[in-house]
Amino acid sequence: MNIKFKFTLLSLCLFLFTSKTFKISSASEMAAHQKPVIWLIAASALQRLREVPGAATLAQETFDHPETFVIVGEKPPHFLTRWKCQWGLSFPSYHAFDKRMKQGTLPHRVKFIILDQESWRFTPEKEKLNPSYYIRKSALLAHQYHLKLIATPAVDLVNSEIGRRRFSTHFSKYSAFLKLKIPQKCGAYADLYEIQAQGSEKNLKIYLSFVKRAAHQAAKINPHLIILAGLSTNPSGQKVTAERLYRDFQTTREFVEGYWLNVPAGGKWCPRCGKPDPGVGIRFLRKIAAGLR
Repeated sequence: MNIKFKFTLLSLCLFLFTSKTFKISSASEMAAHQKPVIWLIAASALQRLREVPGAATLAQETFDHPETFVIVGEKPPHFLTRWKCQWGLSFPSYHAFDKRMKQGTLPHRVKFIILDQESWRFTPEKEKLNPSYYIRKSALLAHQYHLKLIATPAVDLVNSEIGRRRFSTHFSKYSAFLKLKIPQKCGAYADLYEIQAQGSEKNLKIYLSFVKRAAHQAAKINPHLIILAGLSTNPSGQKVTAERLYRDFQTTREFVEGYWLNVPAGGKWCPRCGKPDPGVGIRFLRKIAAGLR
């Protein structure tokens, strides 16, 4: 076999190998971006998105399907009665959830419960110090009534643990959250687990690392767990662009099944959130729609 033929054969093999590798990689990336997005969103956020001029159709096309979980509150907007999404109620603690169930029945369309434990006055101190124990109790109570439980323990829960365990003040709250294995402990009992990563969304490196590691930790203990990540149009009042949200979405899409899209407004539940910015949310959703096309 002469040298020229050997070189041609080697080049052909290299071309076929790299082409095959590229096709596998491309197929994997396409599959990640084309799988259905599971959305978690508050009815108030949906209402704000629908009120953006020209956005009502996009909002309905994005969220009007059974893979959307809408936190409806006590008086759902009328338009939701016609939508195919799943309805749920949110509670800041197991004790609030248990109290509500003892008071009577839930609206008939409510199919899931969110346990939103955070370092705020609405979550009792004993739940802040042991969130997984109360997630377990909430899951048992929810399943007793044929409801799904979505656990959304906030990253600021480490404030209680840091004070008790005396972590270094230089210890990142995201690293502390993972070191305490909160995703693993909470994901073991929930039906869905949402990673409250929206506070880091302006730093792509931190957002990606935290979502990826938290998702891995939770999925390892519960392979049937549906995992979501948090995104916000104005986390704690910060200005965020649609382009930033879309980059966070693209970069983490392969690690989660969906997202909790927050469009918060200032109030007792989020004193620092300020004025909501639904326009950012709509521009973000348009980028997703364009990417799918």
